[in-house]
Amino acid sequence: MRRSSVRRPEEPAIHVHAPAHAENAPAEYETTRKPALIAQSLANEPIPGVTVSVAEPAEESLVTEMHDHAYIEAVRTGDPSDLAESNGLDWSEELYPAVLASTGAVMSSLGTALDDGRGFGLAAGLHHARAERGSGFCTVNGLALAAVLSAQRGLEVVVIDLDAHFGGGTQSIVGELDSVRQLDVSTSAFDSYAPTSQATPMLVGDAGEYLATVRLGLTWLEHGPRPDIVLYNAGVDPHEDCPTGGLRGLTTATLAERDALVADWAVANGLPIAAVLAGGYEGARLDTDDLVGLHRNTIAALAAA
Repeated sequence: MRRSSVRRPEEPAIHVHAPAHAENAPAEYETTRKPALIAQSLANEPIPGVTVSVAEPAEESLVTEMHDHAYIEAVRTGDPSDLAESNGLDWSEELYPAVLASTGAVMSSLGTALDDGRGFGLAAGLHHARAERGSGFCTVNGLALAAVLSAQRGLEVVVIDLDAHFGGGTQSIVGELDSVRQLDVSTSAFDSYAPTSQATPMLVGDAGEYLATVRLGLTWLEHGPRPDIVLYNAGVDPHEDCPTGGLRGLTTATLAERDALVADWAVANGLPIAAVLAGGYEGARLDTDDLVGLHRNTIAALAAA
């Protein structure tokens, strides 16, 4: 089993992978627009210990290894429209290159985590997508793909999904794999699924119970096989000001403590961790700078652990 490497003081604490040509991604989709904003923010105001590079887009053959070819072809061409727009987004020919680029960032973060201990992919719009269709503004499930590819290599995988919504799409893909365990702590019942011996969905309706529930979930993970890789779907949409999934009383400080909790848990147990952006949406009480700041906090927590 792999172990996190010992890091010299001059080495970066975490490597962040931005999707290729993120600045050209469709601006109408928040999941494809965020990565460029965060990458630019990291360039303008670097976080100590964080380095940023551009990842190569994923090959279509890699994506169709998990998703049905008919679905991927619909996303690429827009035909048939009901399948092409099953993600809940209006079809655009720019979306397909953007999701390949996003998936490439996820794969790069996985490789960096396995080699160096920690990686972060500036990718969102993942965990609701099924093998045969999209869902919930998610098109290609790079999170599930990373889990499947890791399992195929004989690795024990843990998916920690702390997006505001459940990762039912991920569970529909990895649910039959004995070497993949999934922890979901959510503030919305959207895309929920039944618990199994391999998956624990936990719904939180009281902000005061949120961190305790995350800790309980991490304890559950410790009773299973020791993971070789942790995949962290680090949504910031549980934030009280997020218009989609936000829980009143769940503050910036709470999310920062949550991210530190997950990062410290992984590092304390010597577990490589690869994280992605996941949910987080602008609204009347959450502007672009605030949203970028929340995602920066996650990156900073992983760097500081």
